[in-house]
Amino acid sequence: MTIPIHENKYSMISFTRTIGFRLWLICVAAIMFPLGINILQLNLQQYKKTLSSITSDLRENALFKAHTLQQTIPLNIDILALFSEIFDLDRGVPAEPDLALSKEMEKIFHSTYKEISLVKKEADGNFRVVASSRIEQLGKNYNQEIFLSDSQPFLATLRHSGSDSQVLAVLQTNIFDISSQEVLGVLYTLSDTNYLLNGLLAAKDPLSVKTAILSKNGIILQATDSSLDLVSIHKTVSKEQFCDVFLRDDICPPHLLLRPPLNLDPLPYGENFVSFCIGNTEMWGYIHSLPEMDFRILTYEEKSIIFASLWRRTLLYFAYFCCVLLGSITAFLVAKRLSKPIRKLATAMMETRRNQHHPYEPDSLGFEINHLGEIFNSMVQSLSQQQSLAEKNFEIKQHAQNALRLGEEAQQRLLPNQLPDSATTEIAKAYIPAVTVGGDFFDIFVIGEGPQAKLFLIVADASGKGVNACAYSLFLKNMLHTFLSELSSIQEAVQQTAALFYQQTAESGMFVTLCIYCYHYATRELEYYSCGHNPACLRAPNGDISFLSHPGMALGFLPEVPPHPAYTLVLEEESLLVLYTDGVTEASNKHGEMFGEERLKALVASLTKQSAEEAIQSIMFSIKSFVKDCPQHDDITLLVLKIPKEPSAY
Repeated sequence: MTIPIHENKYSMISFTRTIGFRLWLICVAAIMFPLGINILQLNLQQYKKTLSSITSDLRENALFKAHTLQQTIPLNIDILALFSEIFDLDRGVPAEPDLALSKEMEKIFHSTYKEISLVKKEADGNFRVVASSRIEQLGKNYNQEIFLSDSQPFLATLRHSGSDSQVLAVLQTNIFDISSQEVLGVLYTLSDTNYLLNGLLAAKDPLSVKTAILSKNGIILQATDSSLDLVSIHKTVSKEQFCDVFLRDDICPPHLLLRPPLNLDPLPYGENFVSFCIGNTEMWGYIHSLPEMDFRILTYEEKSIIFASLWRRTLLYFAYFCCVLLGSITAFLVAKRLSKPIRKLATAMMETRRNQHHPYEPDSLGFEINHLGEIFNSMVQSLSQQQSLAEKNFEIKQHAQNALRLGEEAQQRLLPNQLPDSATTEIAKAYIPAVTVGGDFFDIFVIGEGPQAKLFLIVADASGKGVNACAYSLFLKNMLHTFLSELSSIQEAVQQTAALFYQQTAESGMFVTLCIYCYHYATRELEYYSCGHNPACLRAPNGDISFLSHPGMALGFLPEVPPHPAYTLVLEEESLLVLYTDGVTEASNKHGEMFGEERLKALVASLTKQSAEEAIQSIMFSIKSFVKDCPQHDDITLLVLKIPKEPSAY
């Protein structure tokens, strides 16, 4: 029978009326709007961070270089003291040029100073060189070179040399008459600073901050950018102010006054922050003054370099936003196309309800709709697989529960049910596993009778948790018990145990730390041996606290552990010994702090009159109070041995 097919003249349901469009619109609004706000906030934060960073870098760079200059160009008062002592200036400044003194000065200071001269102040106020490391300067008038007033004891400054474009350090110190305090002359020194300024002015990565040295009148003596040399930072500058940066007025080149000055504009980021342009390049800088020296330091950087990382990050954010936007548009087109089969089917169903039967025409992308029956079969198959998986998971769970039950039984066998009873000792224990089956275990047993009786206390910590760790711990416990019973030496018992344990666990990587403490009832002597375990904490009757350390090695790493004898000490009455695993000292609170050995030490020190059981309870209470509600990450094992005071015979 043939079903008549009508032409598809009906209109398809619009995509905007589907759940797909609504979901797309919600997703776009939920992503694009917060993303845009977040990008703006990130850019603003990065901008503020960049401003804070550059202002800090410029200021710190200027302060560092100022400190370097202050340390490298010292005030010359110490030189004067040395000079006075060497050449006996206390008797006064020579009245006439002294050739012998000059030769002596040249001999001593030729490698240190470019020039060191002794300048006499004459009665007419003129300054004349009477001794100099440069002999050709003898007798010369130094009125232009001396700019130190009588009221100043000393002055340090930088001056430009003129023709050879060098910056020299000029240090001048007044020489006073001892009795009248009248100025007799000036000690004048001139030293080369190129080696220093070349290092200070070099722009080094990662900051690439540049530097300029300014005179007190705002003339740039020398800068990282040589185009700034001898340029003024003020719009107007007089010839006297300009020539003041040179050693002498006669070497001042007047044509340099015609060079355009830098226009400094203050920046709103703090005092002394300015902006200026070198050509078409805008710079940001910071000016630092040295009050004890008459020059300043300008550190600066290109604005484009300062904000380069910010622009790159902004561009990256913008590209990311565009990618998300493009992805949203693509998602719209894809969702619209993928919804076409279901919209065609819905339209056909609506038309059929109006008795206008229009069969659904398969669509090239209508896989789910075209193969509805196959999807149903897949669903049934999926449900069947899920049921099989559920049954398998149930079997695995049952197996795990059985293994856990066996592990719990083995764990109970690891721990002694009853403690040895003796009138000369008090013993208490506590064990809290981090999981149902932990890796810690302890053992307490007595070997021998009468005067030969020995009490053994063993605490061990196996790597890992669960049934495997418990099985290895049970194996180790049995070996230790056997060898300690048969052998007279703890060292031999440990070596025998280590060899067998390594044979059984070498491939698994399992290792165990443990400590063995053997107490002789008759002599109150305590032997102890540690295999990489936490040292026991001992409180002596006088209140002294000590940790019983031993250099032994953990079991499971080597077939033969290094031989170390057991250590021995005698426990006096009222001594308290605390054995523990790292679960005690490494118990952490919500701030990440660990309980630690110091807290344990202080706690044990306070257990003066408590019994062993009371001591255990105090320690456990302190640990719980410290960690509070924080989860336990490791097993906690505690043993306490106390030697009580024997009752008086009267």
